[in-house]
Parts: sequence; structure tokens; C-alpha cells
Amino acid sequence: MRVRMLALLAASLSIAATVSSGRGYIEPSTIDPTSGNLRGKTAVSVWPSAGWDDQRLLDPSGLEVRLARMDRLEDEGAFPAGEWFSPPSGIYRYWIEGDGWMSPWAGIMSYAGKPFQGRGMVTVHPVVSAGKVALPTSTSLAPHVSLRLLHIESHNSGPSPRPEMSRRVTGQAATSGVWMPTGRVLAGLYDDRKKAYVGLARPTVVRAGATTFVHPNVPKEAALVAAFERPSPVDRFDLYDVAPVAIGADGRDRGPDLVIPTANRVYAVWYSLSEAFVTLEARSKSVELEPRVIRLSRGGIERVEAELTKRPTLEVLLRLPTDAMRIQGDLIVRDSSGDELARHRVTAESSRIEFKGLPSELVAVILDVPPWRESTTADLRGGSQSVQIELKPISIKGHVYRGTRKHPGRIVFAIKSDEAHRLEVDTDEDGRYEVVLWSQPHVVAVELKGFEGRPFFLPITEDMRDDGIVDFRLPDNDFRVRVADPSGDPITKAKVVIQNVDSNEYGSVQQYVTDSKGVAHLQPLTAGRLRVAASADGYERSEVETSVDTSDRDREILVQMKPLRGARTLSVRLPVGTPAVGAKLCLMGDLLSDPIWCGHANDEGSISVPAYGEPSLLVAKHPETSFLIAPWSDGSWDQTIVLPPSGPPLRIEVVRGGGEPAAWARIAVQIDGHQISGGALSWLAGSSAVDGAGWWIGRGLPVTSSIKLLAWIPNEFSADISPFVTNLGTTINYPWPSRIALKAVE
Repeated sequence: MRVRMLALLAASLSIAATVSSGRGYIEPSTIDPTSGNLRGKTAVSVWPSAGWDDQRLLDPSGLEVRLARMDRLEDEGAFPAGEWFSPPSGIYRYWIEGDGWMSPWAGIMSYAGKPFQGRGMVTVHPVVSAGKVALPTSTSLAPHVSLRLLHIESHNSGPSPRPEMSRRVTGQAATSGVWMPTGRVLAGLYDDRKKAYVGLARPTVVRAGATTFVHPNVPKEAALVAAFERPSPVDRFDLYDVAPVAIGADGRDRGPDLVIPTANRVYAVWYSLSEAFVTLEARSKSVELEPRVIRLSRGGIERVEAELTKRPTLEVLLRLPTDAMRIQGDLIVRDSSGDELARHRVTAESSRIEFKGLPSELVAVILDVPPWRESTTADLRGGSQSVQIELKPISIKGHVYRGTRKHPGRIVFAIKSDEAHRLEVDTDEDGRYEVVLWSQPHVVAVELKGFEGRPFFLPITEDMRDDGIVDFRLPDNDFRVRVADPSGDPITKAKVVIQNVDSNEYGSVQQYVTDSKGVAHLQPLTAGRLRVAASADGYERSEVETSVDTSDRDREILVQMKPLRGARTLSVRLPVGTPAVGAKLCLMGDLLSDPIWCGHANDEGSISVPAYGEPSLLVAKHPETSFLIAPWSDGSWDQTIVLPPSGPPLRIEVVRGGGEPAAWARIAVQIDGHQISGGALSWLAGSSAVDGAGWWIGRGLPVTSSIKLLAWIPNEFSADISPFVTNLGTTINYPWPSRIALKAVE
């Protein structure tokens, strides 16, 4: 920090020395504030100083004070520096210029012309070396066209950032030249009738005492000039916090050719964009900009003005057990897509934690203190919020039953699927247990003593947020799955997926791998429907559907699998032509059914895809691209496929008839004639349902002219109306609007 301050001081002294060269100092006593009376009004006197922090006054001879009204910056008034003057009432930008000198930044003056009260208004403004900027003398400007100049760095050359030095010049002044500080200047021609730039120049260097000619012209491609208004002035350390970016249709970032950060604004210029439209974003830790889609035209200069908003702060109040002195974990904030935004280490002493600079959206707040995990949500769309999370001891007890008999075993209370978020409790020989929980588990698994099958997973049908008695009752049966080829030979290491749905429509899914005899021993199964799916390398995927009766005690289910025929090798590429390493490809009978086969591209982007007798769909997806859906059969197929680029996220607000959020509504989309919903939509677009606040965000959608989207509230009459997306869906054209409100079908 000391080195930084010395460097800033040296820069300030250097500016002062340069300014004072050839222009003498005067004593402050020269100014008599009591003489600032013009016709009974309080007058103004503006004096030049030697530098940013050097308040020594310079001889004002030959210098003028320029005033430009904030509501008409093209109209500049001139008054002698160091003398008293009284402009019309108003708010002005002001600076000093003349004789090779000019202020590095413009100040703001509010003048009301109040009656003289004994003292005039005296202000001091620094000056630095300057030159003139002009259009070529052969240029003729229409009355409604102005030359606009913006200095690129003079306002940031001191110890603290200032508002920019900019000018708007019309008529003859544009060709005779106007003063600007030395250094780089951006110039453009602005048509006030069209409200658009009609010419833009690359940065031009202004030299002291010389006239520099600028040549704004029409770009060959499309140009973009953006001005972002900050929510409040910033200091030097936050000056470069904002990174503007234009995102093309291929999803790739286009950084600006020029960025000009000032105390109040951030300017960004793109000189050559070939896209028909881009999405404009501003990335920052402290402020945010709602993405805006900008249409571009070849040979045109698009002008954008936008306001940055301050990112909200989230306050989290923690209530932890007083006896939990060993507690250690993390407080995590995630966005609606599950991406982590912030993390803070938590101990038993933690009570209040603040997260600054979060996005203005619905976020999940998770207290993760293994084995326990509590969560809540915070809606930051309206600004900063405060939420509370509590961990409290919960004492429960009960018995484990197999059938009607009490049975000993082990109970696993699982908050998540990993080992760190589990609490294991052994029962006594009579199946009795007692445990203290700090949060309600999501899943309970029971391992029966003397039982060789997998643990039995039970639904959480009783509230475990308060002290009480909870018994766990398991069926009394023994099921096995045997996987074999058509000749009856066992298939070892086959993957077996079991879906067991009881009469209450509660479903459990378990995965197994067959042993050396091709057998997988299942956990006890509840009465209801049973679906068994088996897959193995070199074989077609096979399924068996059956039912489980309460009278079933011992049963073996046979699943036969056919060997695959010849496979073809495909090369999968990203839009830029590089290998799509790790891309997932699946063969599906249709987009509403489970995949027939899935695989991943290797490090070279290659993958062997099996051939099937019946036509199917090939679906391919990579995290950096959109998805590809195409017919697949035993006929010809290109050896190389290129995954399409993805557009920006599509954000949809889904509401009910009364305007309230349609929380947890289902979503179906139709893209290029393909209808997608359920698990396929979750895989391809990140989600197939609206969140609890009524928002759906589709990510990785392809750049296409339009899609159809349908939202509905599921009930006993409309559990799934996704097939009606063609007739009931709403058409949304690309580029996506920044926000869309969609009414759900009920």
C-alpha cells in the first residue's frame, strides 16, 4: 500500500510540474471573495490549479471557463478564468481551457443566482497540457450532427477517479478545433435526429499545442458503443470492476476493443462485429446488468445506454445448538441452476454471516455441517434480504420391523447420498433404536441383520422435525434378478436398475451389478409395480415390467439381453472444430422414453455407436454447446458431427390465472419439430419444471428462429399434457427477450 501511495504522489507531482512550466503561480490572497457581487447576485470565479492535489493557484491569463448545460451539452458558454461572472441559473458541466491547457475532467456546478450574501462562489480546478482536436476543414456538418469527443484516460490519471472529460461540438467549431487534454481521445459523429452515431474513429493521440485531426467513418461490419451508468461513484480500487462483454449467437464472448472506466460510467466500444445480434452483459462483483439483446446491422453503429444496479447483500442468521461446540461446516449460496455463488466457513460461534455482491435472483442458502444439512431460499430480486437457518436437536426412537416381527439391524439417516452426510445407528437385538438428529433426513435406509441384500430405502412419510416415535416397517420378501443371454449363459457385471412403485405412488430406484452367476440380490420390495432394466457392454439394453404382490416371499426375475450388432465410430466436434471431449450421446426410441443406449466421447472426440434394427433418435450434448437431435438408423450417417452453439439462457416467469407464481409447474418445449419434456428436458436444458418462485431457466438451448413452450399445473386430469405443446404452446422468437411472462395451463 505504501509503494502504491508513493507512486500516486509521484504522478501527482509530475502533473503539477508539467502544468506549472511556463505559467506562474499567484498568491491566494489575490482572490477577494467579498467582491463576488454582480448586480446584486452571488457571482462565481473559477481559478486554475497546478495539479490534482496541488492547490497552488496558477496565473489565469488567457484561460477560459467553459460551461455546458446538462440538458444541452452542445451549447457552451465562455467566461474569463479568475474573474467574477454570473451565468443563467442551471446545472452545468464546467472546465478550464485555453493557451495549451485544459482541465483533465469536468466538474459539476449548480448555480441559482441567489442574492449576494457577502461572499462569492470561488472554486479551483486543475489544468494539464492540451492540444486541439478537429475534423478536416473539408468536412461539412449538418446542423443536427455533432462531433462528440471523449478523453480515454485523463480523468483517471490522478489519485482518485473523476467524471470523464467529454465534449459535444457543432458547426464551425468542429473544423476549427476545440481543446482536449493530451493523450488518447475517442471521436464520433452523432445525428440528433436519428439518435444514432453515423461515424466512429479509432482512438487518436492529442499532442500538446498541436491540432489533431480525427476521421470518424462508417464501419465495414457493425459497431457497438455502450455507456453503463454506475449506481454510485467508485474509488480507484473498484474502477476496473466492470467487464463489459458481447455474447454472439455461438455463445462465445466478444470483449470490447476499448473500455473507458470513469467514476460515474463505464464506456465500451466494439468496432467490428459480424453478428446480426449479440447479448450485452456486464460482469462484476459489485454491480450487475440485466442481459440485453442488441440487434446489429452491417455498416451501422448501435448506441446503447444502460444502468448498472448494485448487487444485493444477503444476511444469514444462524441458530445453532448450544451444546454443539464441535460443529464445523459451510454456509453455501447457490443460484437456481445449482451453481455455487458464495461459501463461508461455519463454526459453533457463527451467528451472523453476510454475503455481498450476489445476483438479483432467487438463491438457495444451505447450511452444510456434516452429517446435517438445512436449507432455505432467499428472493434477492427485490434487493437485499435477511434469512434465518436453525439447527435444533430432535430426539426420536422406535423399532425396526420385517413383516410383523421386530428385527435387529442398522439405520442410516441420509441427508445426502455421500458418506459425509449420513448418521448410522445400530438397533438392539429387539430392533429398538434411539437417536438425536439436528435436521430432518431426506432418505432412511435400513440394513437388516443377517440379510444379504442391499439396504432397504424407506420414504420419509412422518415428520422428523420434532421429538417423537418413528417405526420403520420393511416387507418380508427375497427377490433376485438373473441376467442372461439368449442361450441362458449368465452376463456378469451387468448394470441392473430397479424401479419399485407402491400403491401410494412412492417410487424408489436402486442400482445393482450382477455377480459371477449373473445374479443381483435385491432389497425387500414393496407391493406395487416393478420395472427392471439391464445394460451391459456388447448387449442391447433390456427391460422387464412386472408386479409385486403382498404374498410374494421368494422370487427370481429373468432378464435376457441380445448381443449388439456392428457399431460405427463417430467423431464429435465442438462448433469451433475441436474435439467434443466427454460429449454424451444417447440413442432413444423417442424423447419421452428412457435411452436405449448412452456413451461418452473419448479424449479425441470419438465414440462407437451401436447399430439397431429399428430407427431411433441420436441425441448429443456437451456442457459447452447446445444439443443435437437427429434420426439414427442403419442407413448412411456422416462420420463427423458438429454440435451446434448454444444461445444465452432463456428466462421465463410462469404465472397462474390470477398472476401469482405457478410454482413447480411442468414445462415442455418444441424445437425443430421435436417435443421435449420430463427427464430429456432436464438433461438437455437443465430443468423440466418451474422453481418455487415461479421461474424457469432454459440453458443450452440452440440458436434457432423460434421455439414453442408450454407450462401446465399437473393434477389428476392433466398429469402430462406435453403432447399438446404444438396447439397450446407459446412461440418465443430468437433472440430471446430479456424476460417473458407465461401463463400456465390449469
